Amino acid sequence: MNFVCAFLSEATPLIDELGLKKENSSTFTLYQKREHRLVVSGVGSEKIAHAVSFLHQLDSQPSVPWLNIGIAGHGSAKIGSAHLVIKCTDRKTQKSISPPQLFSSPLPKTILETVEKPATDYKNGVAYDMEGYAFLKSAGCHSSAELVQSVKVVSDNPDNPVSQFDKSTVHEMISSHLPSLVDLIDEMKALSHQILPSPEIELCFNKIFQCQSFTETQSHQLRKAVRQAIALGVPVNELKSTSQDSKDSRSALRQINQLLDRKRLYP
Repeated sequence: MNFVCAFLSEATPLIDELGLKKENSSTFTLYQKREHRLVVSGVGSEKIAHAVSFLHQLDSQPSVPWLNIGIAGHGSAKIGSAHLVIKCTDRKTQKSISPPQLFSSPLPKTILETVEKPATDYKNGVAYDMEGYAFLKSAGCHSSAELVQSVKVVSDNPDNPVSQFDKSTVHEMISSHLPSLVDLIDEMKALSHQILPSPEIELCFNKIFQCQSFTETQSHQLRKAVRQAIALGVPVNELKSTSQDSKDSRSALRQINQLLDRKRLYP
């Protein structure tokens, strides 16, 4: 399982709880123990996207759970409360991602808005951070949407603005939610074992993947299409020939999805 935190202070409670050990790395601050890997990314969307790519290179399996834990401002929640993100919008592009919620976590839910600098224009019911959208988008290219989640602990709100925030309180804030975090981690790992790709899916995927130069994002989309094709009873050779006859990987994905749409309409 992969964890990404912007600050070391956000990560330390989890490092201690899981017994993670610091590894030699010239790229990012990395902690690891068996199947758990945690990276401290630094602040901002670009840094967290690079951190996700770095972790993916260490374990490229398609059903690895990803969890982002960090502090955030909030328009109405109390200081120190923890929230599971159910929707995240990037303020700059206005694009949104909604992580599917299949877990029994007691953590309250929140909408998150990712901004380029600390927010002071708080809105009721909305949390604010500087990397959530980039994390969900980047990690979502490497795993199932259900296995990419984000938890935010409230560091500031309208009554306690970010200018007054005491960074030394971060460790205690996150530590107080460790029981709920560990339960969520256990559920995410259990779900990842249930949705591991079948040998049939991987065999079909590999045959089609060799036909074009698919990017990492496109390979994730292709695997999803193959899973749907098998469910619809579409022969793998039909998908393979569609991919081979396409001029490039983008065209191949478009043609494959059009083929699947026709199968849904005319089974």
